[in-house]
Amino acid sequence: MTPTDSPWPQEAWLLHQGEVSETTDDLQALPPHSRSGTIAWLNMNWREPSSVDWVLQQSGLPESSCNAVLSENTRPRSFTDECGNLVLILRVVNAQANTEEERLISLRMVISNSRFISLCAFHPLSLSRFGEHLKAGDFDQDVAGLVTLLLEFIQDEINEAVTALTAELEGIEAACGAGEVVVERISSARRAAGQLQRYLLPQRAVLSQIQQQRQWFGAPELQAVWRELGNSLQLSLEEVEMALSRLMILQDELRATLNEKNNRTLYLLSLVTFFFLPLSFLTGFLGMNIPFPWQDSAASFWAVLSLVLMLLATQWALIRRLGWL
Repeated sequence: MTPTDSPWPQEAWLLHQGEVSETTDDLQALPPHSRSGTIAWLNMNWREPSSVDWVLQQSGLPESSCNAVLSENTRPRSFTDECGNLVLILRVVNAQANTEEERLISLRMVISNSRFISLCAFHPLSLSRFGEHLKAGDFDQDVAGLVTLLLEFIQDEINEAVTALTAELEGIEAACGAGEVVVERISSARRAAGQLQRYLLPQRAVLSQIQQQRQWFGAPELQAVWRELGNSLQLSLEEVEMALSRLMILQDELRATLNEKNNRTLYLLSLVTFFFLPLSFLTGFLGMNIPFPWQDSAASFWAVLSLVLMLLATQWALIRRLGWL
C-alpha cells in the first residue's frame, strides 16, 4: 500500500469531561497543546503524507518520538521522551482485516497530560469501538484512563482472534473424527497460530513495563485494570500455545495414519508380487519360441496347470506359516 492509498481519514477530537465537545479532520488547525481542561485525541494514519507532515512539523514532539511512531518496522516497546511524553508501540489484531497485511498491525501512541496521539496504518475494530465509546459521551477519565480504556478494547480484539482460532481448531478436530482430509486446514491454522504467538509474545513484557509507569498509571483502579490486562494477554498466549500443540498432535496423527495406509498398500503390492513372480517366470519360460520335448503330449497342459496350482499352494502355505497375512 502506498501512502496515498489511505484506507481511512485522520480525525481529531477535543474531549471534555462527560461529552465530545469538538471533532475535526483538519490536523493543520490543531494547536500543539490543547487548552486546560480539554484532552485532545488525535487518531491518524502514519502512512498518510498530511499526518506525517503534522507529526514532524506541528506536533511539537521531539525527534526521537517522531522517529519511533513513523518508523516502518517497529516492535512493542515503551519509553519516555525528552519532553516527558510516554511513547507506546503495541501490536493489534485487526478482526475486520481483508488481507493478511491488515490482520496483525502496530499501533503507535504518544501520550501527554492533555493530548493522546494514536497512529495506525489501518483502522482496527478496537479503535472503532473506542471511538464509538467516546461518541456516546461515556468519558469521565483523564488521559491515562483513556489509554487504559483503549488497551481494554485492544485486548478484547485479541481475545476474539484467539476464540476464532480455538473454534477453527475444534472444527478441524471434528473433521478429523469424521474421516475428512484436513491437511490444508491444519497447515493454515498452524501458520495463523504461529504468527499470532510470535506477534504477541513481546507485548507481554511491554504491558508489564507500562504498569510500572506510576506517574501515568499509578491510580489503584488503573493498576487493577492493568493487572487484568496482563493476565488476559497471558491467558490468550497460553490458549495459542495450547492450540499449536493440539494442531501439531493432529498433524502428527494424520501423518502417521497416512503413512500406515501407504505402508499397508505397499505391503499388499509386495504380496501380489510374491505370488505372481514365479508364475511370471513360468509363463515367460513356456512362452519362448523354441520347441519343448513334451509339447506334443496330451498331458502337458494338465502337467503345467498342476505345477501352477502347486506353486500357489506352496506360496500360500509359506505366507501363512510366516504370518504375513
